[in-house]
Amino acid sequence: MLRVNIHEIPDELRNAIDRVASTGARIGIELSNGSIAGLVPLEDLELAQRVEDCIDNQAADAALAEGGEVIPWEVVKKALNL
Repeated sequence: MLRVNIHEIPDELRNAIDRVASTGARIGIELSNGSIAGLVPLEDLELAQRVEDCIDNQAADAALAEGGEVIPWEVVKKALNL
């Protein structure tokens, strides 16, 4: 995750971050074509990451339950030139 010192960002964004930190507000960041990002409390981000991990684990468990050949990650990386 990219980290930026709060003193290096414009005042308007700093004020938005302060609002998120002090009130737990969620703030959307928009361009002319709509929302592109959001500012959320760190606790919200951590919760979203835990939920994503659970979903990934369930998908992995389901794939393993199907049976079939298990291909080691090192073999996959080599095959894909990663």
